[in-house]
Amino acid sequence: MSARLASLGLAALLASCGGKAGYVPPTGEDAAAADADAGDDAASADASADAEPPTCTVDEDGDRSTSADCGGRDCDDGDPSIRPGADDPGEWTFETVDAGGWALGPSLALDRAGEVHLVYENLSEGTLSHATKAGDEWVVEAIEAGGRGAALAIDGEGVLHVLHESDDGLRHARLGAEGWASDDAARPAEGHRLAQPSLAIDGDGRLRLAFRDVAAGSSALHLGTWDGDWTIAPLARGGLADPPDDGAPSLAADAEGTVHVVFTSGGELRHVALVGDEPVADAIAPGADASAPRLAFDPSGNAVVAYRNETDRSLWIARSDGETWAVETVDARNDPGQPALAVDRQGAIHLLYHAAGNFDLRYATNAFGDWVFQTVDRSGEAGTAIAIDGDGAIQMGFATTDSDLRFAGHVGGDGIDQDCSGKIDG
Repeated sequence: MSARLASLGLAALLASCGGKAGYVPPTGEDAAAADADAGDDAASADASADAEPPTCTVDEDGDRSTSADCGGRDCDDGDPSIRPGADDPGEWTFETVDAGGWALGPSLALDRAGEVHLVYENLSEGTLSHATKAGDEWVVEAIEAGGRGAALAIDGEGVLHVLHESDDGLRHARLGAEGWASDDAARPAEGHRLAQPSLAIDGDGRLRLAFRDVAAGSSALHLGTWDGDWTIAPLARGGLADPPDDGAPSLAADAEGTVHVVFTSGGELRHVALVGDEPVADAIAPGADASAPRLAFDPSGNAVVAYRNETDRSLWIARSDGETWAVETVDARNDPGQPALAVDRQGAIHLLYHAAGNFDLRYATNAFGDWVFQTVDRSGEAGTAIAIDGDGAIQMGFATTDSDLRFAGHVGGDGIDQDCSGKIDG
């Protein structure tokens, strides 16, 4: 009994001294070190108690984006124009090419020197017209009376070729040393109309043509090759069925010079590679209810197609990896019109189209990952065209609701990371 009471008394004594049973208090140097540690701990606790708790302003500029200080992505919370998702495509310059010419359906191409050429229907003059720059001034000249729906291509010798609709079929105009010369490319059968030509230059330098042969209740695609004279034949469909309603074609040549055509047929988006006598055909987006396709190739030689989905009035992109097609929505909100398409040397896609509801001319690119959009002009209406020059600059031609033909060129960015992407201007 006395031994147990003595043990309990020792435990009580240790507890009153801040110790515990089984603990032996330090002595000498150990005691000094322990005292120092205790002092440091106390000082640290006092400093923590005196410090202000961390604070941040969630959205100082009112742009509905959380500031980076508060864990968000807004890299400049003092400027509402700088925020995630903001337009950051650089700046544009605008020029009026033909004022009041009632321009329709421009087609644009760049020659070997990088000079811009525009071909368009000039309703005020009743002509198909060509525009290019001489110094700082745009020079406009008539190609032929009554032309419309033109396609433009420039061959390896720098010769401009224009295929256009006329009352008598398709006409082929060429710009030579003595000016424009025109002749027939194809004439329609009785009761038929030839429409919506598209041009490309193949690997042998030959001019290639695709167009619709339209009759009552039907239309079918035809192809043409020009090597001094035109050879015209129906499209060999590579095993695809022959429905009676082929839509507008788009031609382009890949890096090896093989010509490809995309078109709609019964609303289905289709692709045919014109490889010798055995074309290779496939369906890009079955059941897509597609229209207005445009074709281009990326630096890897893979096809890119922009098209409109008529079911939900949206703009889509289809991309091939050489074996399969992947599709994605670009713009589902603005009732996009017929797109113009270009692909740059880095493989980035550039699109130009007008919003049918308000005639805004819109530009879209995926150059920096996500799609970025910009309203380029508030009066874009009757046709768009786009190309990328050798320096990667974007060139645009478009007709406006004011009946003008206008040109827009990208002149570089403003040096600001407007969308907090980590990349300036894009």
